[in-house]
Amino acid sequence: MIPMIEKNLVMTDYVTMVKLIQATSQRGAIRPTEMKAVGELYEKLEFHLKKLENEQKQKEKTDGGLSKTDN
Repeated sequence: MIPMIEKNLVMTDYVTMVKLIQATSQRGAIRPTEMKAVGELYEKLEFHLKKLENEQKQKEKTDGGLSKTDN
């Protein structure tokens, strides 16, 4: 058995998931009975994206926009 390499979700993964939900809903691929669950997931993803963006902006403010290699 091949060991699993740890993989974390990054901001682009969340953006991709949001876009997938938008595309499938526009194309009518989500059944009415699934809409509530998909909508709740969409809202969670949107919230998490905003949280990540705010954290990134806050980090840029405290770092002065410099990366660790620039210091």
